Order: sequence, then structure tokens, then C-alpha cells
Amino acid sequence: MCRTEAVGLEQKQLDFETSSGLDIQYLYFLLEDGDKNPPGAGFSRFFADELSLQGFPVLSDAAKAIATATGRDPKKVPGKCVVSPSMQILGCYGGADDAKGYELIVADVQK
Repeated sequence: MCRTEAVGLEQKQLDFETSSGLDIQYLYFLLEDGDKNPPGAGFSRFFADELSLQGFPVLSDAAKAIATATGRDPKKVPGKCVVSPSMQILGCYGGADDAKGYELIVADVQK
């Protein structure tokens, strides 16, 4: 699932930016490698290169600090959180559908 999700992020970002007129940036955090172990230092580069990912950073989070800090449900995959430009967590959700995330972004902009 994470490979399929990662490959589609650039197009999702472009589609949302085109339809909303808002600029967004995905950040992609890997919590495990292909063998379900904590990702090593070079795994994020390997993952990004293997899938020809560009346009957003791919980061390894071997300590799972992001998941712990956000409080997202680890059973809902892929896990996603929306963070404002001021680094406030606006909300977290799981699954491939980003409609909830886009709603959080638009609501924050409209404040």
C-alpha cells in the first residue's frame, strides 16, 4: 500500500492545488522498511529513488516519533496528518482518500 500511495502523491498534490488555488506540500514518513523493520538511514533515499519520487521529501522515522507525537491510529493505514504552515496539527486520519485532509486545509485557510 505505501508504494502505491507514494507514487500517486505528486498527482494528488497537483490536482488539489489546481482545484483549490492553494499550495500544499506532502511530507512522506517511512516507519518501516520492506521487511517491517525500522528504516535505516539510507532507506528513505532508496525508497524515493526506486519509485522515482520527486516533489516531496521522503523521510525515515525509525523511532516512530511522528506517529507518537501526532496520536494517529496506527491501525489506519496509510496514516496521515495535516499540519498547518505554523506546524500545528490540524487533524489525522487514515486511508487513501485525502478528502478529509483537504477539508482540514480549506477550513484552516478560511479561519
